[in-house]
Amino acid sequence: AENVAAGLESALPHVDDAVLVDTGSTDETPAIVRKYPVRLYAFAWNDDFAAARNFAMEHVRTEWILWLDADEQLAVLNQAQWQQTWTAKARQADALLVPIHSYYGPTVDELRMHVHTAYRLLRKGAGLRYKQAVHEHLDMGTGPARLDPDPVQGAVIRHYGYMDPARCQEKSARNVRLLEKERERPGYDPWIDYHLAVEHYRRGDFREAYEHVQTSLRRFLELRRLPPALAYKLKYELLLVTGSTDRALEGIELAIRLYPDYADLHYYKGLFQYAQGQYAEAAQTFAHCLKVGESTRYLTLRGAGSFMAAHMMGMCLEALGQRDEAVRHYERLVREFPGFEPPAERLAALRQAKEGG
Repeated sequence: AENVAAGLESALPHVDDAVLVDTGSTDETPAIVRKYPVRLYAFAWNDDFAAARNFAMEHVRTEWILWLDADEQLAVLNQAQWQQTWTAKARQADALLVPIHSYYGPTVDELRMHVHTAYRLLRKGAGLRYKQAVHEHLDMGTGPARLDPDPVQGAVIRHYGYMDPARCQEKSARNVRLLEKERERPGYDPWIDYHLAVEHYRRGDFREAYEHVQTSLRRFLELRRLPPALAYKLKYELLLVTGSTDRALEGIELAIRLYPDYADLHYYKGLFQYAQGQYAEAAQTFAHCLKVGESTRYLTLRGAGSFMAAHMMGMCLEALGQRDEAVRHYERLVREFPGFEPPAERLAALRQAKEGG
């Protein structure tokens, strides 16, 4: 109830028709929705997100579907660009990628988010459906669906679901239950292990999370499928969080060979090098992060290929005794990213040390 109005208001000016499926709300959601020009349908919850998603798609009357969850909002930043790019792509594709910004932390901050893309614009007549009860994903069906590899421009979907820790814990408990149920199926998809790792990570169960992500990677390889970049990102993020960096460098090099344009992997490599006192090598790695940049092809931590990597370059310069160069480096960062606080903090500390020395 606290999210649905904002989500509807963000999307309604840009669509011809709107369908909302309620899976059993016990709050004021239905009453709020009825205030808007939306066709509201009830769906008896059966522990299957894909079934609910497919039910919604069956009631769509337009040629194209744009779907949002209740904790998301559509932000059209450039109406002409949004319409032009997705209309042009729609001539040759059945599913289009839309950038998604997932915020974390107590307040909405454009410097504190993960960025990725997902197929959120779907052609109704292409036979696309969702599968998997939780963390559902597109089933391409029997025919070859035409997927456009590049996201539309001029609009993003903003996701606020990770900003409420209590709500996240509640959702995570539900997701773990559903994922464990899926895991009991013979020949279950190794994505299930990955999603279990994510849920345990969010709950602070780092050991469980690591075991699940390792299982996911192993099972992808056993099935002769390329393990997803996401799984490698999570594995090395867990090693960073737990301080288990002893043999991390050797492994992450292998992951980087598979995904050489993934800024997050290079960023984690630089952090491992820094933690082991390899400051010159780490500086080179963080410089490479800036060269790689941040691609919406992957789930990317905002800053891993820009201001966060640049800040760590400054930290390396300090550790190498190049303090004047570090000061100039931090000053540039403060000018370019005034909302990012660490460089300003380092500047203050260096100036205080200079005055005291």
